[in-house]
Amino acid sequence: MKLTMIGNGNMAVALIAGLYKKYDLEIVGRNGDKLQAIAKKYKNVTVKEIGDSFDIEGKNVILCVKPYSLDDVSKKLKGKAKNLFSILAGTTLESLKNAISSAHYVRVMPNVSAVYGSSMTTLTGDLDAKELSKEIFSAIGEVLWLDTQKELDIATAIAGSGPAYLALIADALADGGVKAGLKRDDAKAITAGLFAGFGDLIKNTEASKIKEQVMSPAGTTACGVASLEDANVRSAFIKAVESAFNRAVELGKNSFSLLETLICVIILAVLSVGMSKIISTNTDTLSNNSKLDDAYFYISNDLNTTIQTTQLTTSKGTIQVNKTIYDKDGIYLYRYKL
Repeated sequence: MKLTMIGNGNMAVALIAGLYKKYDLEIVGRNGDKLQAIAKKYKNVTVKEIGDSFDIEGKNVILCVKPYSLDDVSKKLKGKAKNLFSILAGTTLESLKNAISSAHYVRVMPNVSAVYGSSMTTLTGDLDAKELSKEIFSAIGEVLWLDTQKELDIATAIAGSGPAYLALIADALADGGVKAGLKRDDAKAITAGLFAGFGDLIKNTEASKIKEQVMSPAGTTACGVASLEDANVRSAFIKAVESAFNRAVELGKNSFSLLETLICVIILAVLSVGMSKIISTNTDTLSNNSKLDDAYFYISNDLNTTIQTTQLTTSKGTIQVNKTIYDKDGIYLYRYKL
């Protein structure tokens, strides 16, 4: 099977390393030097510069560009792909459908371990492409199909960003070894060995059980874990996942569909000349756990507000998550029928 990969950055290179032995790869990018380096390293891989246009008609496309490049790159893609697999963090299926023509769409979140065939890759999208996407990306490691895009955004914050978190831990552990008296190379080797063995352990044993097994009363591990808890390391990692997830959602919300943009323009234009019809005149301050209704468009009295039926962002910050409105000082909400 032939796969066309658009993009030649770090994640694309990691995918190439995992996929090239099993699939016929065509790599399309803008950086000629990087493309030639790829062609030199992987002899059976075809490379092409994208130029002003590139035909994707009937192709299985893996989109590996940065989310902010979607608009620019999509203008160069001509024809209708057979399947579009996107690794763009936070970029929704709706945004992909508005930007690139394809019969099927799947969001994919691999990680850089793909270079060694050990990525934890999550997927979601069109069910018609589910089995094919699982088959393709199982070549770079484990795969897990998720039911919703929200779940994929959360998975992005864990498996996609996770290598950076673990790298931070590894770096800190090695530094700790050096501080205590180990030579740097020895500290790094011990840390690498720890991570190599931990994968199988965590697959087969609950994390809490591992901790219990290692911690003996008043032992070295108990003292070390207590220091980590004193430093709120657990809370820091929970917040890291939450922050990364929120950023993924933010990236998705920044990509309005054409329909959403048109609705905004029409409603705001009508409001500006005073001709809007208020369906509900109840403009009480938003209360905790108030619900949004998809049948309405919501306008706030805050002039810096960006409104969708799934998010309300104001100058006072985002005040709506998963269609639940949270009270913020002096914010009122008006409902308009879509």
